[in-house]
Amino acid sequence: MGIDWSKAPEGATHAMIRRGHGATGVTWFKKIDESTWRVWSRYDANSFLRWCESPGTRDGDHFIPRPTKPEWVDGLPPVGRLVEGFINYGASTKWRKCEVLKHANGEAAVYAENRFLAWCKEFRPIQTPEQRRREELVKLVWDKWGFGAHQVADAILQWMKDNNLTEK
Repeated sequence: MGIDWSKAPEGATHAMIRRGHGATGVTWFKKIDESTWRVWSRYDANSFLRWCESPGTRDGDHFIPRPTKPEWVDGLPPVGRLVEGFINYGASTKWRKCEVLKHANGEAAVYAENRFLAWCKEFRPIQTPEQRRREELVKLVWDKWGFGAHQVADAILQWMKDNNLTEK
């Protein structure tokens, strides 16, 4: 029996396949910390049952952690992943949020934030606002003074943080 994680209650981190007396069922668990677990009813995933100190497995039980999405490191991101792609649209080429739809010929078809389809080869994880501000500052410093832009941008951002200054 496999686990259908789509039926798991929100927040469940583990499942236990319980076998006994001719019946098989799934009990859902959420690991809170090393000694605390939340347990849902094995018959109704929407029904919170209790807190416990350990899952308490018995013979015939199989305790299974929820699978995690594989991390994307190099190459094209997996289909379905939300990323930023370096996309040419209209008169500008810039990093845009997009969802990867399919792969073909070393490129990925994406659905971009402005609701258009495009092909793209360069991707990166979605950046935080702080990462975007740093990138814009690095570009500004680089365009003005050349090399050393990363160090100068980091120093400016640190000085702003130390002096409780924000961008306007």
